[in-house]
Amino acid sequence: MLLIQFYIEKVEDRTASLAAGRLIYKDEDRCRIMIPGQREDIREHILDKERLDVWRASTDPQHRDFLKQYELWKEGREIPVEGTPLEVSTFLSPAQIENLKAPPFGIRTVEHLAQMSDAQLMGIPMGMGLRDQAKRFVEAATGPAAVAAQLSDQANVISTQQAQIAQLQEQIAGLLKGGGAPGQMVPAAPAVPTGIMPTDDDDDIGSPAPGAIPADPSKVKRRPAEDEDDDAGARYAAQGGRRVGARGRG
Repeated sequence: MLLIQFYIEKVEDRTASLAAGRLIYKDEDRCRIMIPGQREDIREHILDKERLDVWRASTDPQHRDFLKQYELWKEGREIPVEGTPLEVSTFLSPAQIENLKAPPFGIRTVEHLAQMSDAQLMGIPMGMGLRDQAKRFVEAATGPAAVAAQLSDQANVISTQQAQIAQLQEQIAGLLKGGGAPGQMVPAAPAVPTGIMPTDDDDDIGSPAPGAIPADPSKVKRRPAEDEDDDAGARYAAQGGRRVGARGRG
């Protein structure tokens, strides 16, 4: 697998320099194409329109990948890593990670390190030992034990979700039956009014409120003026029809 590294080189713009009478520089996109582990085989190319058009027209997957990485680099985004980044590993020190990522190795993932050949590891200190650790790391992450652990975690998540769904269904069934939610008090029915609601200021007793139970007249508490009228009527009868009362004399 070939590796590619993009960079910008400052070069003289000869035409602009001759026109201006002084040195004029411009930025030029370039790339290094490397074979991992082979320091003597590094090829540098100017990324002009002609080379980019060749990559666009090519059916070679390697060229298509180069073009994708170049476009991401131009947009200022990091080239995506396919696999486990070296930074995630537990057996590499920060210095080892930087050495593996630097040219001419260009190793960016644990999977890539695990697949390196003996020849490609020649320039890496303790390279074969690091490769063996990378293989064990990948096996631990993708082996039968790891798959069984993932399946167990998924089963626990599904079981918890099913229990939550069953609880929600039980609560909804209780609400539909009119019993309210579990532990919720049902409000009592409103009391039926039994009192008397006056209709206006001139009514002595008043009219029953709508839907009220009529009160017993004998138990209705009278006002003082009503008692005076009753006494006056009794005196009127006793005096031969002459009415004497608090509301006038007859």
